[in-house]
Amino acid sequence: MNKLENKITQALKTRGVINQANTAVEYSVATEISKVYLHGNQIAEYNHEKQELKVNFCGYATNTTRNRINAICEALGYQQWFNIRGGELHKNVGNEKLGKVGDDAWITITD
Repeated sequence: MNKLENKITQALKTRGVINQANTAVEYSVATEISKVYLHGNQIAEYNHEKQELKVNFCGYATNTTRNRINAICEALGYQQWFNIRGGELHKNVGNEKLGKVGDDAWITITD
């Protein structure tokens, strides 16, 4: 996890706000939800009350998107992480294929 990913995950865990480089974290007191953006695309949403994480590669399964999402999963204690192989998105738990690179779908993380 690099320095920026550490700042992002710290803001996420503490209900903080950050806007640095190509990444932003927002928090809503009203909904108890933190949202993470990469290049203006929402890649993660964490419901603090329900302790529920959703992620979205927004059609860009790049190394940067994957690294941000994997850092978020790790920081929140989830045992899942994602990998890109042969143009397809996989998660480590059961090596489940989640779709082709370029798909734009929300994935709920369960552990």
